[in-house]
Amino acid sequence: MSYQFVGFFALTEQMKSPFYPIDGTTWKDIKEPFHGIGIKLSPTIKTPSSPDEIKALFSAMNINHVRQWLFIEYECFGGSIDYIYALIMKNGEIYGPIEESALDNVESVYIDLMNEFGISEKDALQFKPFDRDFWDE
Repeated sequence: MSYQFVGFFALTEQMKSPFYPIDGTTWKDIKEPFHGIGIKLSPTIKTPSSPDEIKALFSAMNINHVRQWLFIEYECFGGSIDYIYALIMKNGEIYGPIEESALDNVESVYIDLMNEFGISEKDALQFKPFDRDFWDE
């Protein structure tokens, strides 16, 4: 069975209160493997397809003061990663977009991407926010 996640992760000490959730988003405090927030977009929200659309959506939620964030579209099937599309904002600089679907390369690209965000290979491969029930808790 396939699993898809589309959303943001942001490193921040401030949690939900100063932000503006928009309809169709689920927000969760993340304590491990980083301290910040996760924002899952529901399928009712059109997946942003360009860096400008991603930045505009992030700004609409009043998170633009956060200096490091990750947008990721992540798909897996049967435990193996099938596809990623991502954009990282780090210290005011945009990295990406990064897109990969070649099955022989997608996992290493994903690990490199998560390392750039500050997440170890081990934590990336066992990333709790990508567990099916994480967003339902």
